[in-house]
Amino acid sequence: MDASTTLFFGHLMRLMPESIRVVQYGKDDVAGPLAAASAVILVRGLFECSDLARCARALRVPLYYFLDDNFIVLREQGGIGAQFVTRYLIGDVRAALRDFAGVLLATPALVSYFAEQQLHPHLFLFPPVMAPEAMAAPRAARPGVTVAFFGGRHLHRQLLDFVVPAVRCLALQRPVRLLAVGLPESIPSSSGLVVSQRPYDESYGRGLRALATEGVDVFVHPVAAGMANNAYKNPHALISAQALGAVPVVSNAPPYDALGHGDVALMCEDSEASWLNALTQAVTDDTLRLALGARLATYCAEHFSGAANRAVVETMLVGYAPRGWAQALWRRGIVRGYQTMNLAGRVAARVTKVAGLKALAAA
Repeated sequence: MDASTTLFFGHLMRLMPESIRVVQYGKDDVAGPLAAASAVILVRGLFECSDLARCARALRVPLYYFLDDNFIVLREQGGIGAQFVTRYLIGDVRAALRDFAGVLLATPALVSYFAEQQLHPHLFLFPPVMAPEAMAAPRAARPGVTVAFFGGRHLHRQLLDFVVPAVRCLALQRPVRLLAVGLPESIPSSSGLVVSQRPYDESYGRGLRALATEGVDVFVHPVAAGMANNAYKNPHALISAQALGAVPVVSNAPPYDALGHGDVALMCEDSEASWLNALTQAVTDDTLRLALGARLATYCAEHFSGAANRAVVETMLVGYAPRGWAQALWRRGIVRGYQTMNLAGRVAARVTKVAGLKALAAA
């Protein structure tokens, strides 16, 4: 599962397995799950999954939409992601959501935006959910420190311009290993610095577990400068750092700028000097590192426990009793027929579009 699906539904599914099932549109068989569903949540792909939405309506299954980026703003600002969200105009989104029972949104800023634009009357805050267990591996006895990056391609410029030069300077003081995931260009090693590059893993959970086995000390997450969508994103780098048992070092920009420096993360301006200062603090100040780790654990438990999400899902399912096997079988036949008539010829094109939206989900 990609980052959006895992952070908001994969982890939640493990907390309430009796209520949540994740199905990958275009890959998994949707007939059985849809026939048995009491509600359907479309993740990010409002227009891209419209065929599935029409099928759900035919079965009179309540539809919900989930979003963790502002696609309308992304389209307006242009750039890498705009090509994947050309249909997300305010009027078109409002019209597409008209028959939906509600909209689940990752941040208060997104909830406010949808309310101001009157995109839907029923909006629910649906924050990211941390993994039920930490992934951090026991630290092996080794010299130096390990710094890791695992983020989308829109972050690469900031990483290469500010973070990597700062890591090189840090490596002149102590041995550093840099684990860089998903960069298409090579980062050469240098004095004191060993660079290990890996391809981007579309599975957020699998990619994070691979990093955890390496023992990460510092998790860096720069924010792409000048993107209006940043204000609507969620601070999920905190969840990743907590799972890895690492110190989060992030840009002093939305959505992280509301965090105090050193409270739960170390904050950086867009300069090599600022990143070097924060990285040095992260690896030399044991007292700061331990205190920050404790505060980060408390923060994640308070904000990303999944309690709010469970309440939303339970509200969605109020009054819906499980269907009997005969009714489920009959409904599955309807879905199969509907797929044959309406979905078969369109899946390939939809999958390509949804893949673009998943790429945007990696942040």
